[in-house]
Amino acid sequence: FGRVKPNIVAYGQEIMGSKISTGCKSLSGISVASPSSCSLESYEILKRYRSRASLFPRILDYTDHPYSWPFSRQLLYAGAMSVIYNATLLNGMGLIGYVEGQPRCHPNNDEENLFSIHFYFKIIWTWTGYLALHMQIKDEGAHFLGLIEGNVTVNIFSPSPPRERGQRRPRTCIIQLKLKVVPTLPREKRILWDQYHSIKYPPRYIPRDYLEVRNDILDWHGDYMHTNFHIMFNMLRNSGYYVETLGSPLTCFDAR
Repeated sequence: FGRVKPNIVAYGQEIMGSKISTGCKSLSGISVASPSSCSLESYEILKRYRSRASLFPRILDYTDHPYSWPFSRQLLYAGAMSVIYNATLLNGMGLIGYVEGQPRCHPNNDEENLFSIHFYFKIIWTWTGYLALHMQIKDEGAHFLGLIEGNVTVNIFSPSPPRERGQRRPRTCIIQLKLKVVPTLPREKRILWDQYHSIKYPPRYIPRDYLEVRNDILDWHGDYMHTNFHIMFNMLRNSGYYVETLGSPLTCFDAR
């Protein structure tokens, strides 16, 4: 649900900047103070920075509520639609990077091998990429109740710069997983949310249906159960229902 954008609120008055045409002019306010402060702090960070790649978030813990919401709000079970977890790949080793081989899932023990993951990833271009985990519980885990723990490892490399001939920069990134699993629920307790026919993000500036919300008048969150419908999602969970997301045509859904 978006990306992190760090910002610094600072006071600024009569800071010299460039005009659109030629020359300079003085600028005041938070809008000019914030990028100036961020630039100075970024310079200090870069002086001691060592190139690396990392995943964010690097931990998915179903027991850590509310930090891991909405994942921590609904547990996994066999027969459900895949739960998608997106992690951002941050590659400080170069402008372009590559995922080497397939990411690998490592459960902590054989009992926790009830878990299957399908990976979707791409070339890391312009410093960032993504790793999407499509997570499911295998059919043999239909009666399992407990925690599944393990990690996913991803090997990343970037071509070396001209001064490092013949050497590439490798890095192994890790996502820690701690997942709660329950036995498969009866069908009357499962609700299918058809995201395939919902608006992900409105294509233009559209007012909210409820115009009394004056401090946030635009509907820009998208019709998803964890954004515009998060209150309904929580109410369904409080009533004992589980909500599965259909992100593909209905013909791909097997209502077992």
